[in-house]
Amino acid sequence: MKMILALAIAAATAAPTLADDLRDLARALGEIMASEAACELKLDPEAIRKLIRTKVPADDLRFMKDVDNQVVLFPGRLEDMTDAVKAAHCEQMGRLAVTLQILREG
Repeated sequence: MKMILALAIAAATAAPTLADDLRDLARALGEIMASEAACELKLDPEAIRKLIRTKVPADDLRFMKDVDNQVVLFPGRLEDMTDAVKAAHCEQMGRLAVTLQILREG
């Protein structure tokens, strides 16, 4: 009985972690895509499709809404960045794009 209770608790606490990870991925992906031109990133649409296919459950109704929110809202923040803040932002967006394997080769 204790084993079943422990498994139930583990399952209940793991679900929010996965949901949080997906929200973080959606926000990061949207922010990277919104920064593509300003940061001179060359993103690979097929690599983005692959990332979504492999990381996002097909029935996740919020993922693209979270991505779209960043794509629509973030460019206004980019315009207000100082050169130093933009440099830091673009550096991290490039690093994230490499980590997520969504940069176009070449």
